[in-house]
Amino acid sequence: MEEWKRPLAQVEDVEELKGRYRIYSDQVLLRWMSAVVGPHRTAMAELLRERGVLI
Repeated sequence: MEEWKRPLAQVEDVEELKGRYRIYSDQVLLRWMSAVVGPHRTAMAELLRERGVLI
């Protein structure tokens, strides 16, 4: 597992966030998307699109 240097809350880079969120299931990401905004929500949505969950 890759060790991250910054706490997740401080990360705004969508590509880095996608890497960090990749380990979570579709169901977890869908639930979290209703609670977060900005680059975190964007990263989750992009991952779910790549997985074919979102259109």
